[in-house]
Parts: sequence; C-alpha cells; structure tokens
Amino acid sequence: MARKQSFKNVRTVLFEQDSDLRQNIKSTLTQDTFTQTTAMSALKSAQAAMHNDEADLILVDIDKENAEICDLMRRIRHNEVGKNPFPVAIAMSGDSDYTNVRKAINAGFDVLLLKPFSMSTLLDRIHHLMAERSPFAVTSDYIGPDRRQRATGRKRGRQTNGRVSGTETSSAPALDESRRRP
Repeated sequence: MARKQSFKNVRTVLFEQDSDLRQNIKSTLTQDTFTQTTAMSALKSAQAAMHNDEADLILVDIDKENAEICDLMRRIRHNEVGKNPFPVAIAMSGDSDYTNVRKAINAGFDVLLLKPFSMSTLLDRIHHLMAERSPFAVTSDYIGPDRRQRATGRKRGRQTNGRVSGTETSSAPALDESRRRP
C-alpha cells in the first residue's frame, strides 16, 4: 500500500471571495494535510501574504479582481514580488471567455480551473502539479509553464544549452517536502 504524502509544511494562500467555496476548499486542503492554509476574502490580504513570501501554493479566484491578480502573478514570476518566483499557482474562475483564459495563462498561472469544479478535481490538479510540474519558459515578457510541449508533444525548434528557438527553459521546482523548513 502506498504511503500518503504529507503536505503539512506547504504554505498555502487561498483567495476566494465566495465564503462557502472558500471554507469548502480550506476544509478539503486541511483534510489532505495542507494544514498551513491561510484563507482570505480580501485581495489586499492575499497580496500582503504573497509579498511577504508566505506561499508555496497559491489558489486564487480571478473573477472580480482579474487585472490586479494577473499583474501580481506576472510580478511573482518575474521575481519582483516575494523570494520564490515558482510557487504552484492555480487560478479559479467561472468565466470561460477566451480573453479571461488567455489573461490567466499569460500571467504565468500553472492551471486555470473553471468553476464549478469538484474538490476531487482540485486535489488531483494540485497533486499532479507537485509531482510532475512542467518546465518553465523564460522570455522577455513571459515566465511560466512551457505549454508548447503539451500542445505539440515535443519542444519546437532546436534546443541548445537550455534554449529553444530563443526561449530559455528552466525546470520549475515541484514542491519537495524534504526541502521545506520544519
């Protein structure tokens, strides 16, 4: 029987304005050993937590504060906010409009979960990202998961010294429990 992985040292910031959904997500995370989860409904509180480098995992509702949240994510990825440009970051939205999806993806979120979603789906996505995170692409205007591999099944262009057709790639660290501080 496989031993269940513990996420007790993973610092999680949850920003969700719907109080019922926020509580449901927090309870689900706590039951799955994400015991260091800070849940909030105010964007300023979430921004402060991210500025203070309090997040290894970020779950944010982007429906009402889309521009500010996407800008904050871009700044995190560009290492302008906090000390870790590679937290696992999941955007949550009820808006499947192409423009909304592109904004979230271009900001550098690992995944956009469309509402409504099941708690099982949320946990599956989190566990997958922690175990098998995509390499990051680094360009002058984008830092985030390299989605080209998923679309084509292979990297486009010739890869030399970590560069693919003028795009630098780097492995974004997955959340490794052994590296977390006690």
